Amino acid sequence: MFRRGIVLAFSAAALLAGNAARADEWRVAGPLKGGSRAMIGPDPLLEYLNGPAADRTPEPGEAIGGAVWRAATPDDAGVLRDDGLAPGVAHVTMQSPREVVVLLRVHGASVVYVNGVPCAGDVYASGIGWVPVALRAGTNTIAARCGRGQFSWMMRTPPAPVCLNDSDLTLPSLVERRPATPWAAVPVLNATREWVRDAVLVDAAGETPLPPLAPLGVLKVPFRLEDGPASELRVRRGTAEHRIAVSLGRNRGRHEGRTVTFRSRIDDSVQACAWAPPAAPQPAGAAPALIFTLHGAGVWCQSHLDAYPSLSWASILAPQNRRQYGFDWEDWGRLDALEALEVFCAEHPVDRSRIYLAGHSMGGHGTWQLGVHFPDRWAAIAPSAGWLSHYTYPPWAKRDPAPELADPARRSAAPSDTMALFRNLDGLPVFIIHGLADDNVPPDQAHLALAALRASGHDAQVLFREGAGHWWDGPDPGADCVSPSVLIDWLQRHRRPDALSRYVFRTVSPAVSATCRDVTIFAQTEPYAVSSAEVAFGQERRPDLTWRHLCRVVTSGAAHVAVRARGSELILDGVEFPRDGEFHRAPDGTWTPGPPPGLRKTPARQGPFAQAFHTPFLFVLPTGGSPAEREDALRFARLQAQLWWYRGNGRALVLADTDVTEQDWRERNLILIGSAASNACWKRIDATLPFRAVPGEVRAGAETLEGDFALAAVYPLPGSAERLVAVVGASGPEARRTWLSMQWFGSNAGTPDLAVWDAGILRHGREAMRVAGIFGPDWAPYEPLWKTGR
Repeated sequence: MFRRGIVLAFSAAALLAGNAARADEWRVAGPLKGGSRAMIGPDPLLEYLNGPAADRTPEPGEAIGGAVWRAATPDDAGVLRDDGLAPGVAHVTMQSPREVVVLLRVHGASVVYVNGVPCAGDVYASGIGWVPVALRAGTNTIAARCGRGQFSWMMRTPPAPVCLNDSDLTLPSLVERRPATPWAAVPVLNATREWVRDAVLVDAAGETPLPPLAPLGVLKVPFRLEDGPASELRVRRGTAEHRIAVSLGRNRGRHEGRTVTFRSRIDDSVQACAWAPPAAPQPAGAAPALIFTLHGAGVWCQSHLDAYPSLSWASILAPQNRRQYGFDWEDWGRLDALEALEVFCAEHPVDRSRIYLAGHSMGGHGTWQLGVHFPDRWAAIAPSAGWLSHYTYPPWAKRDPAPELADPARRSAAPSDTMALFRNLDGLPVFIIHGLADDNVPPDQAHLALAALRASGHDAQVLFREGAGHWWDGPDPGADCVSPSVLIDWLQRHRRPDALSRYVFRTVSPAVSATCRDVTIFAQTEPYAVSSAEVAFGQERRPDLTWRHLCRVVTSGAAHVAVRARGSELILDGVEFPRDGEFHRAPDGTWTPGPPPGLRKTPARQGPFAQAFHTPFLFVLPTGGSPAEREDALRFARLQAQLWWYRGNGRALVLADTDVTEQDWRERNLILIGSAASNACWKRIDATLPFRAVPGEVRAGAETLEGDFALAAVYPLPGSAERLVAVVGASGPEARRTWLSMQWFGSNAGTPDLAVWDAGILRHGREAMRVAGIFGPDWAPYEPLWKTGR
């Protein structure tokens, strides 16, 4: 059991059969300015961690990124608390009596390097982040990227070479009349230095072979629960077996709030959300309304649900954002919210004209985000203590998004700019709640939103509470800052405003929001600019005095659209068409009926690089190339898979190129690592891609660079109408080492469609970015957003 028998590695406790493990020396450097939200950029922390110096003990006084190393001492509980770790680097030296694989959990660090080999940390100290690491006999180093002012670590002996981590189970509640054998999930750890291809999981449904497990890898896998309060789960490899007991706790009544699980189409993982049914039966033939509510940072969805009173007229659904911190309800958090809503509406009766969007704190931000991107889905929205965007909050980080979003490397972060799409809220009822003494999310966020709404004539409602902070309550059932009675009464009076005869839909990315009511924008003439469609329904008298019904659509920045005219005659940008449907811009700029010819961007295959991880994906490792290249590829893929598990409660498969099946080619986005010379899957499609990496050379569009460079790019998977291929390649060892500094599993993490950089990227930033580009609607380089460096 992971919850028992933990060994503190800094103590003299036994690590293995009486052999002691202890920390010899502690070092701290910081605070240091961390990296940006770009996929890769200047970052002194990662420059240090990815270099050879991370695997030696730094001397006090040595310089690192504008700071110096100094000795440090943990408290009696083994926790190192230091302002220099916000953000900064902690370094520990420890001894091991022999070479061994152990399980490590590091609190307060996002990434940890053990003897120079990276793994995921447990930055939020959630207690779930056990990962296998290899210790060598003698001196070992642990270097950690910290961000929250403290650092601690624990080690323990694996209970079996392949084992289960029961500290991170995804489970539903035990409920009367629940479906038999619901879905759950558990991380499987490969605590060996070799590939494991013969492990099986034994659950209520029987015995299931597991996918190949990478050396020292983590894979969270689905399983079925038994019909009852407890289950047993086993993982077996040969004669070695590890088993855990799974308990669902108390039985919840039919009308109580409960946690439910579902299989995600994003990555085949199991995700959770919390649901409270209506407290009373609905009138005959009527479906209940739904309050769809988003939690704040660090909050479990079930706890957020408990902040609402029981309602007779509505269900309440609280998605999880994949984790308690998740993605700020952007990117994968936004996808999780929409998926949870879709699954719920498919399985339960819902009056879709009465779906209300609400949320608190980070969930208030999510309310603004989902409100502006999908205004036609809600009857009303109600953000509480919500911040508007990464460009307005936190107060010390306010910035103008325009210069940043002019950079192709950050351009795809445009959907984070909530204010750019505020006019999408025209006609949608809005109720803003904020405590005027809130020192977490200052009330200026609410005032800024209110001013923007009222400037466009919006009659937004407000509840500003004098003297109230970030969280406040009162005599009403539920929590007053989340579900005050005045809000509940207000919501009940509204239905979705479907009868709009005039509206404007704006989007900055069809990959995020493509459709609103009667119009779809499939592709843009300028990627990530504001594209719009102004729709107006009306009548016009003919010369014979009869009336004609018209649907007038005026577009801006759209390259490919679809219009539903509701039986009216269509006038698209001043041109009459005999029928509605799909239209594309011809080379002369005129609209032509039908989809565009050739390879074109669609919402599902739009880019940027991060979109390759929005549907089931697979990291593919090379079996060719040098041993060093294969090891670098394994370290990169294993780290990203662990980060996806920790940050997104996700399931990321890592396979060798020889293990990829034709079914994988059909059903998954392939993330090809290495080069066109070393990775057999990359080699298979190399001739059809507009980029490549081989030893000594990288090509990106018309640009060919000779030397040591790294490449990251996304493109439609050749031979597939739906899938994407992404590559992470390099032409030499120094640039290949920078792979470990790539980051995209986060909110507002702008990624280009293609980037090429040299080994100096972590020190010099943009100066080391040789190519950064966005493809246009035809998947050819879009020249205004295709920048080449020195």
